[in-house]
Amino acid sequence: MTGIQKFAPKYTGNHGSRGWIPARAGMTERAMFRRTVGAGSNLPCGLSGRPPVAPTNESEERETMTGEEIVGTAAFKRCLEFHGHLCPGLCIGFRAARAGLDWLEENRARDEELVAIVENDACGCDAVQVLTGCTFGKGNLLFRDHGKQVFTFVARKSGKAVRVALKPDRTPRSERHAELVRKRQKGELTAEEAQELAELHRKRSHAILERPAEELFTVRPVAIPTPPQARIHASVPCDRCAEPTMETRLEAVGGRRLCRECAAAAGR
Repeated sequence: MTGIQKFAPKYTGNHGSRGWIPARAGMTERAMFRRTVGAGSNLPCGLSGRPPVAPTNESEERETMTGEEIVGTAAFKRCLEFHGHLCPGLCIGFRAARAGLDWLEENRARDEELVAIVENDACGCDAVQVLTGCTFGKGNLLFRDHGKQVFTFVARKSGKAVRVALKPDRTPRSERHAELVRKRQKGELTAEEAQELAELHRKRSHAILERPAEELFTVRPVAIPTPPQARIHASVPCDRCAEPTMETRLEAVGGRRLCRECAAAAGR
């Protein structure tokens, strides 16, 4: 529902173009959340500056968490705050990001230690940004417009990469749910139907959060070249509109250096 959201730029220049498997034995679901969030922290692991801490007494932790409990965790709350609403797509991205981080045995990236390659620009990408620290503004969130719920995560230090792909028909939507979504897209929802849709969203979201990850995703290692880190390029005024443009994005047209928009207007 939401496209990839941009963070505030880190530099004054421009960036160049960049180009659950089951938990480990003995690790409980709640321990997995501690890995992502960091014990005693209100921030996703990595932001707090502390390493992940497993429960002090794992035998006291329940093997599973309900969807309601997961939604109440600090990590999910931050995804929810960033995205703006609870929906199944956000939950898919949340589960996929956790799967990738666990397989790689990595924490949230402070800078460009990780790379995420997303094959859609839907709701789940917001959860990927929050949990992994891979963002559009830092250049370590790469978008491939394939229309698939597929997420690939790369760790620069180890060179390891893992592909997390949603399995077919694992997040089914009822006919009524689909009907209400269509009505919303047409702007035809009544207030009562809007409440009904929100409740259906909530139930489907919780189901995704509660389902064993191995039932949701196909997770497999992949061999891909590690994407290059972000590069800074100077900005040069376009000879037509005078707007500062990344120098590598200017095009030569009739002896002038034009931005892509002006080059298109000039008939190129």
